Amino acid sequence: MPHLRTVGLYKTYWLDEIKIQSLIDINLSIEQGEFVAIKGPSGSGKSTLLHLLGCIDTPTMGNVFIKDINVSTMKANALRELRLRELGFVFQHFYLLPVLTAQENIELPMKEAGLPKAQRKQRTMELLDAVGLRERANHMPGQLSGGEQQRIAIARALANNPSIILADEPTGELDSASGRTILELLLKINREYGKTIIVVTHDDSLARQATRIIKLHDGRIVSDVR
Repeated sequence: MPHLRTVGLYKTYWLDEIKIQSLIDINLSIEQGEFVAIKGPSGSGKSTLLHLLGCIDTPTMGNVFIKDINVSTMKANALRELRLRELGFVFQHFYLLPVLTAQENIELPMKEAGLPKAQRKQRTMELLDAVGLRERANHMPGQLSGGEQQRIAIARALANNPSIILADEPTGELDSASGRTILELLLKINREYGKTIIVVTHDDSLARQATRIIKLHDGRIVSDVR
């Protein structure tokens, strides 16, 4: 059974009276533990596809399946629970809450999932150790470098032990050294923790480390290489 699957996926937007086909007939099957890089020029539909796979957006037509569950037909509350427990998100701009410490940012998804305080703290310390930032636990995001903020964002994505990590240009705001650190961390998460990772990227060094590269152009899959 595929870990994640799409069938006949379309996404259409309207700009005034102009119809824009962002995605056209996307059929994908991703297995547990794959590291998939999605590439393509700007406007090819990469981020749109990631948002549909992550249940952030809904398709105009077609279906998304996670562990053979058709998420396209789920009600809002059930979908929220699935996102909270099965999916972890990493974005280009980090999106850490500036008024919370690194520790509090990581704890937030666990709090939303109803995990007791003592367990949240223990899990958070384990994640801070995993990303090498225990000593930054009480720092605010503004006191962290870009690379450190992204490592905290990755720890937050792992908070509820999701099976799938979706990352949208995770090295896009970072210098080359910080980018390599993030790549090594994603590889560790994939290889040691067995997480399925799907990453949208323009970073060739990141894409080369993936076990599979999917290329989009004008909303269609034009290449899918393992």
